[in-house]
Amino acid sequence: MYFRHHLTVRPGDSQELPAKVVMKVGPGILHTMEISFPPGCAGLVHVFVTHWEQQLWPWNTGSTFAWDDYTIRIQVIEFPITTPPYVFTMYGWSEDDTFDHMIVCRLGIRAPAFAASGGWGVLPE
Repeated sequence: MYFRHHLTVRPGDSQELPAKVVMKVGPGILHTMEISFPPGCAGLVHVFVTHWEQQLWPWNTGSTFAWDDYTIRIQVIEFPITTPPYVFTMYGWSEDDTFDHMIVCRLGIRAPAFAASGGWGVLPE
């Protein structure tokens, strides 16, 4: 099952006061994540992803992803999501002083083994 979320990063969003989006998912195993930067970002839009406020992508705290017209594909993650709340948070800020940018994050979650015969269990509201 794939979940899609987007984060609009505006010119006033700074590293000290970033934009954020809470990305609700269902329980399971995160196996794939994609973060898409549209054309025009010019490496000026910075994002990172956390789980329970622990920065996970990129792994090194204080670092960010920043590209232009590129999709980052992180595969074979195998990150268990077994305890609520089933959320990740994407934060972003911009060095661009003129344009808004919409960053898209897609999360691939497969059903946990315990739900194989009973379905997905609880899905996000």
